[in-house]
Amino acid sequence: MTLGTRTLRHLQALLVLAGASGGTAFAMDAALNASQLRQAIRAGTSMVSPTNGYIAGSYVLHEYTNGIRIDPTSPLVDALTIGTPYERVRYYSYLEGFQKKPVVQANARKVARENANRLTIITFTHSPDSVEAELEAWQQTYVKHGADKPVQRTYLDDFKPAILTLNGKSVTSTINIQGPFQDSFSVKGNPDFRYIGVIYFQFDLSAFVKAGRVTGMAQLQFKDPKGRNYTQQIDLSRYR
Repeated sequence: MTLGTRTLRHLQALLVLAGASGGTAFAMDAALNASQLRQAIRAGTSMVSPTNGYIAGSYVLHEYTNGIRIDPTSPLVDALTIGTPYERVRYYSYLEGFQKKPVVQANARKVARENANRLTIITFTHSPDSVEAELEAWQQTYVKHGADKPVQRTYLDDFKPAILTLNGKSVTSTINIQGPFQDSFSVKGNPDFRYIGVIYFQFDLSAFVKAGRVTGMAQLQFKDPKGRNYTQQIDLSRYR
């Protein structure tokens, strides 16, 4: 079972199981050397057990809902977690171990290279309306406007880039979308199927790297498709 086939609920069970916890002060390693790569691999594979999920700990930035019960006023964002180069290798190594695969050093190095000088905000979301309502809205739009090749849209397509402000300078993210999937929620005590998905806001922090590391207080800002504003302070010195 690979990451792409997991539902959001499964991802949340892995990522948010331990909750947010205080951690030792670090500085974000912008790019991993061989020693740091080995440390990240060990940290990920050591979490694998029949009873443990992925222990996100202090990498949980904020939880907005419990991921099971929602109501009409609930934010569309369920949780935010932090992805640094170290954490992304740690997570990759955990997933490989979880799937009973050996961690291939070359693949781990590739993950590290792809995330070098980058901060990723992993954003867990659910649709504002039921799957049935979302499908009906898409069908009505298609009938009204037409298209040569119909492409189904969901709420995920309406997320816009996020902005990260650090040391007085702002950086705009790229966006990578995983989804939509479907899952069941409890809405006012009744089961309701919603679309779910993960938004990866990815920031290039190359301009802020000093001596191979990034530190300081950053501010994250973005909106969901309903126009709700999200603002979070991020102390980068907490994340290695």
